[in-house]
Amino acid sequence: MYGKFFVDNQGDKIFEGEYFESEILNQQFYGKPYPQLYQNHTNCKEEIENMIILIEKIRNMLDLDDKSDCDSELENLDIEIPECVKRFYKAKGTNTGLVTSIPVSLTKSEYYFQPDELYIENYILVFSSTGKRKKKYLGIDLKEKHLMIKDKEWKYEECMESFCELMSEKAVIFAINMMPFHERFRIKGKELSELNPIKHLENKFSGLWQRFEGYYNRYNSILINEECKSIAWLRAGSHFGDILIGSKDKDTIEKFKEINN
Repeated sequence: MYGKFFVDNQGDKIFEGEYFESEILNQQFYGKPYPQLYQNHTNCKEEIENMIILIEKIRNMLDLDDKSDCDSELENLDIEIPECVKRFYKAKGTNTGLVTSIPVSLTKSEYYFQPDELYIENYILVFSSTGKRKKKYLGIDLKEKHLMIKDKEWKYEECMESFCELMSEKAVIFAINMMPFHERFRIKGKELSELNPIKHLENKFSGLWQRFEGYYNRYNSILINEECKSIAWLRAGSHFGDILIGSKDKDTIEKFKEINN
């Protein structure tokens, strides 16, 4: 189906694009004439474009080489590639870090495949693996564009991010870790008792960063300062919040400490 819709955990933002009955959480969202979808929804054109814009901003901040023209590489794979996946690989070019996560532990790591490593299994395009011996895989359903996860068998996780949201998060976390100065902080205090703590914290730190408007998660936020090449990843819950900061300017982190005290 093609139409307008809301997405669970992404506020009152109205999306427009293709979606499927299996994605519908509620037929109406607070009485409005649009359905509410699970967070793992089909990627609309707007989401794809915002993912590309974010990757371009990250490339500029990290002074990465110009992306290579990988159109022919993708076209010659002889397998079906969804538009969101195709656009992502074209945007990141030869910069493998944008699809390779920092290891999350000594025994567990995430790896995002290069274009020539992509393959199809049970009509699912497989693009990522996690772990060493007991691997888990991430894929995208070629029929309905859901993200799928495989441990022993493929299953649909309703609350998992969309492909574009997941790739945006991975690119941001990679960028933060690649900055000359990067730190992680735990946020506590009255801000987290607010009805919308993310919005409250965004306003609090607006002197250092501005929210990237192309990312809509209600509980997470991407904050950017292109002038001083600084980026932050903000996550807030009802009891605590975390913020990852990466910058080419150490003063940015020191200013954050002053604001947060």
